[in-house]
Amino acid sequence: MSSRRRTVLAAIGSTAVFGGGIGYWNRRRIHRRDEINDINNALKIELQSVDPPLFISEEHLQSSYHRARDHISKTESLLNTADNVSHGTKLNRAQEELNAYPPEEIVDSNNRINALEAYRLAVAISGGARARAYGDVSGSPSDALRNALDALQTELDAVEPQYYGSSLSTVVVQCGEADELYSTAVSQANRAQNHITDDEFSNAVTWEIVEQTRQIIHDSSWLFEEREGPDQTDALKATFERLTDQIKKNINNVTMHYEDGVWSQARGRLLDLKMRTSDSKTQLNAGRVALAVRDQAIITMTTATFDILEQYPAIQELNGTVYRLTDNSDQLIAEKQDASEAITATVTPVGDNRLGRCLLTEVIKTADRADRQLNRLLDNVRSYDQKQWLSGRDSVYLRYRSSAAEVRAIPDVVALVEA
Repeated sequence: MSSRRRTVLAAIGSTAVFGGGIGYWNRRRIHRRDEINDINNALKIELQSVDPPLFISEEHLQSSYHRARDHISKTESLLNTADNVSHGTKLNRAQEELNAYPPEEIVDSNNRINALEAYRLAVAISGGARARAYGDVSGSPSDALRNALDALQTELDAVEPQYYGSSLSTVVVQCGEADELYSTAVSQANRAQNHITDDEFSNAVTWEIVEQTRQIIHDSSWLFEEREGPDQTDALKATFERLTDQIKKNINNVTMHYEDGVWSQARGRLLDLKMRTSDSKTQLNAGRVALAVRDQAIITMTTATFDILEQYPAIQELNGTVYRLTDNSDQLIAEKQDASEAITATVTPVGDNRLGRCLLTEVIKTADRADRQLNRLLDNVRSYDQKQWLSGRDSVYLRYRSSAAEVRAIPDVVALVEA
């Protein structure tokens, strides 16, 4: 057996019945009373917020809003002139999405990002309503739908990814988002093409895909075109190689096994990365250079902690297993405090650096996930058996520890990008 610390959980015996069920659940809560207090104290520790890394100008917000508003107006006009067609409720829903974010009232950066997403949804709903205007509810696609798909493809072909800017970190974030939107548009255009050639798919859904994708292209094109400064394409490619070399160093000699047959948390975070990021090399080969660097920077930050995380079993291994990482819940307070202080200490040196903010945002997501898991423990304090309770507690411990380790790696990653 491994020499690592390991505790076998005692089997939980059955509880006497004969009317004792309710008392049993209450006894769990009473037994965990001190832990509940510790969890509440951990949740009271605040994580410093960070301004969104992505910048959306007021001009672009207005442009996207007006494009969506005009789309809804045109759909309404088409429905008014169509024979025996009611408006239904779709246009009302589209207008509600649009009205939720009047551009002249939005100053907060987060709300501007949310607004663009709402405008895309409004256009998608409006697009779906056009199926009724063109008699596209069922059967073969109308000429109008085919023409809209052709227009989408023309707009897609006109997009020219370009990576200009005086700050490489800003280019990585702004153009990385543009790359991601463009990639989404390509995928959605292919999806629409598949739909239009197969009568099994709803024409209304195809309309939604086509029109929303055209709105996405509008946003992507602006992010590429609003940049000023030198062309950073070659610098981005060189940065990708530096980050790739650093990742290799980070994982060199790191064991992905906690012990025989049991993955380490280093392996667990590696699996998380595959879910959170794209394949960076694939993006680079596809010409989406900024997106490749952005995701490679996230991977570099995360793998920098693997020498710490290899010392623990993966979170996936904690679910109902014999491994124990914490003796009591007050350890969660210490880990949350450490993560919170590390985040706060990194905010100032990062400052306005957009890549630094991007990486901080990723770290805060991990810590937030730990907070949500603590809330689930509170919600299930009566229903969780001891194995579920302990594995949940240990998972939170690992997520806070991961957050603290990752945030301390951010300054080095930013420096490596801007070298």
